[in-house]
Amino acid sequence: MKISSKILIFIILGFILGLFIPYLPVLYKICQTIEQIFIRMLTFIVKPYIFISIIIAFSSLKDTGKTGKIFPLFFLFTFLSGLIATIQAIVFSILVKPGYQIDLFDTKTPALLEFNSIFDTIVNYIPKSFSDLFSTNIYQIFPTFLIAMFVGIAIYYAVKRGEVFLNLSKSIEEILDYINLYLIEIFAFSTFFIGFGLANTIKQTANFIFIVKPLIVMLFSLVFQVYLIPFFIIYFWLKKNPAHYFKSVLGAQISGFATGSVVTNYQNIIFHTEKNLGINRTISSIYSSLGLIFNIDGIAITSIIGFFYILQIQQVSLSFLEILPLFLGMLLLFFVKDGFAYPEFPAVVLFLSISETLPLDMRALFAAGLFIFARISSFITSSSIIFINYFISEKYLHAAFIQDYKDQI
Repeated sequence: MKISSKILIFIILGFILGLFIPYLPVLYKICQTIEQIFIRMLTFIVKPYIFISIIIAFSSLKDTGKTGKIFPLFFLFTFLSGLIATIQAIVFSILVKPGYQIDLFDTKTPALLEFNSIFDTIVNYIPKSFSDLFSTNIYQIFPTFLIAMFVGIAIYYAVKRGEVFLNLSKSIEEILDYINLYLIEIFAFSTFFIGFGLANTIKQTANFIFIVKPLIVMLFSLVFQVYLIPFFIIYFWLKKNPAHYFKSVLGAQISGFATGSVVTNYQNIIFHTEKNLGINRTISSIYSSLGLIFNIDGIAITSIIGFFYILQIQQVSLSFLEILPLFLGMLLLFFVKDGFAYPEFPAVVLFLSISETLPLDMRALFAAGLFIFARISSFITSSSIIFINYFISEKYLHAAFIQDYKDQI
């Protein structure tokens, strides 16, 4: 059975049982603990896996023509994708107005975001020692990527002297591949507890109905970003069958939703691009790792729609010059505030800065929304990373060959 089928079955089953079984704090805590154990197991292995994969990738890039295309094409299409995500989230928020005429809370005087504290955190983003690459915050991928890239390039130029370390790295990667495949299989069954926790979170939240509208707006944006744009590009530009592509990446998309974390979903992204889309591991590992660092599609959509939702609830009107620094702050926070795994953190900081204090009932309501919005964000970002990987590999590098469905994971 495919990974996507397993995850769907168990997460739906858990959700249904969570809705009908009465809420018991002990049972909920047990399910939540099991869920966190499996997610942490996947997350724990991400940094060394990325580190080894990037070393091998850069030491193996002997085709200078492809090497010259890798970074410019990635940054161009990632920027365009993020720009489209930002624009369409703003347009949907303004047109649909998810928080319009929701009279729940007292309005507050807006206070613009203070940038000093954000810039101060940039210093903490730089590792103090080599051990920090693995021991500090797991979601700060960029330093790990840079060091691994330099090691890989050094091996490439070292020729025979680097072969021993390269062979050792390949052996480690092979072992990690087996471990990750088993973890992904086990995680598919653990999604039962994620579905159960999602149902209980909804049941416990008062006024949950009031986050349904922004949730619907986010789903509109998700369909536009994840399905409509790729459909037209694949069908009209690549001249391929979009259905084959969407079936091939479904497992990584659903696991992105289940984990609520792009970093924790890294293994699924790698295996689906390599084993389902037929993209060479060298190319896939570079684009997937860079995607973790620079792709902002999911956080842009969820944070911007949530941002307008809070503004409209509080009936706050801001000019373009007042909104612009908030958006810039949102993007900056993505890079320095662990935005990879927890896209709600930048949103919370921004929302709390708009209103110096938010009512407790609003915070409780929005906490439930963040539980779901984080998963939507991870679904969107995982999808965008895979699509950019596939598009560049197919169109410009001629290195993507979608496998037969029976051979896919």
